[in-house]
Amino acid sequence: MKKTQTPKVEILKTDYLANIEAMPLTVDAGGENIPGQLYLANASRFVEGNFSEPLTTYGLGWNDEDDLQGLLAFIAPDVPVTRRFEFGKMTNAEIFLSETDDLRGIGADFKRVYYTSDKQVAQTINKGLTYRVDRDNIDEENQPDWERRVTARLVNRIRRNDIRRSFALLSAAATNVAKTWSDGATDKDPDSDLDEIIDLFGDGAGMEANRLLVGRTAWRHRRKGYGIQSTSAGFNHSGNSDELGTELGVTILISKARFQNAATTKAKITTATLVNAYRAEANALPDDPSSIKRFVTNSGGSGIRVFRQELGLKFIDITVEHYSNIIVTSTLGLRQLTVS
Repeated sequence: MKKTQTPKVEILKTDYLANIEAMPLTVDAGGENIPGQLYLANASRFVEGNFSEPLTTYGLGWNDEDDLQGLLAFIAPDVPVTRRFEFGKMTNAEIFLSETDDLRGIGADFKRVYYTSDKQVAQTINKGLTYRVDRDNIDEENQPDWERRVTARLVNRIRRNDIRRSFALLSAAATNVAKTWSDGATDKDPDSDLDEIIDLFGDGAGMEANRLLVGRTAWRHRRKGYGIQSTSAGFNHSGNSDELGTELGVTILISKARFQNAATTKAKITTATLVNAYRAEANALPDDPSSIKRFVTNSGGSGIRVFRQELGLKFIDITVEHYSNIIVTSTLGLRQLTVS
């Protein structure tokens, strides 16, 4: 008996592709997808697929001996915001206005005054670094923590980058004066010079500076200048930065961290001969008065995120990213000393 064959139905490739193109595509929302339904690729799914929570946790808690995190927070404290945000420039002349005609006559209204504000819109910038590792160059048996070591190096590097940006902005906006502290003259008093720029900042901004960033060489010049004097200033000056800060009413940080500025040389991460007087506040809001802020967007609830991506059989990429935008929110009163 002859077997009847079912005729084959040939679907042309062009028809198949045309059918796919005609199908409505839904954006992949990250869950509860229907089997058999085509979805548009969601970039966030790819990103989250390579997100490393253990390395992110390690990176957030990492700090080296130079305390780069502390130095960055001292120069430009973090202010959490959304990616696109609004902040207030510290143009505060109106806050300090005063008059003598605020007396109200019978049947008259009080004098009417107005306050204007300078609101500006900005956006945090995505920054980060990637390090690629060849599996043949690592000893996973004897160095099981190699991924954390790479993460720590990348975190330090991105912190140095933002420290340099912050300091460059702060220094460029300040009024600079040169002072000589380290020669043999007996008529100098470095602490009086520091007190003067704090006072001058107050004249310009309406409130005195609360932070002094002192370069390592400038601090050494201060000590040398007092050490060679046989005067009351030479004998009675404050011995350390905490004592001096209490005396002047500011917080003082002596910047000692370094970075590789050329193939064979290193340099201080902030200019070593400079002293900067400014105002900054921890836990500030976008509109709080201060000289400089580092606006950050905490993506996924953290300041940085670390990703681990395997590429083929041999390569692994470790990426550290963050969102920040460093802004001098007010140039009022900013003072700087160049010390020799």
